[in-house]
This record gives sequence, C-alpha cells and structure tokens, in this order.
Amino acid sequence: MDRIEENLAALRSTMPGLLRVWLGLNQADSADAADLVLCCEFHSWAALRGYEAHPLHAELRAIIAPLRAERRVVDFECDPAAGDSSQPR
Repeated sequence: MDRIEENLAALRSTMPGLLRVWLGLNQADSADAADLVLCCEFHSWAALRGYEAHPLHAELRAIIAPLRAERRVVDFECDPAAGDSSQPR
C-alpha cells in the first residue's frame, strides 16, 4: 500500500489534467465485493488518455498487477454544469 500511495502522490503532483485521485479499500463484508478501488477524475478525455500513457501510470500498473485476481475499468463523463461529479451525463 505504501508504494501505491507514493505513486499516487507523485501522479497528483505531476499529471496534467488529473483533478482528483483516490484509493478506497473495501469495507463491505460480501463475497462479491472488490478489495480495492482506484478512482480518478480528469479535466478532459485528453487528460485521461495522457494518464493512460504516463510513465507513473505504467509504474502503478506494475505495482498492482501481481496483486490482483481481476480488473474492471469504467470510464464515464459527468456533467460539469451540474456541479456534482457523481452524476453521470
């Protein structure tokens, strides 16, 4: 976890267009719950594409990959006019 947090801190300070990034550890006591979630909020789709190609993102993938059994990705766009990034457009 320390290596992941260090990587995320570096991403926060160097990644153009990365507005927020946070890591969540599961608190649910359910057999179908994931153990970990990484959420990122970007200024634009171009910023997301930049993140996907960024060397620190490659490093993060290398840290997490040997620890995971499966991976899920969801990319979606929010309505910035709504002022609530949790409401998909």
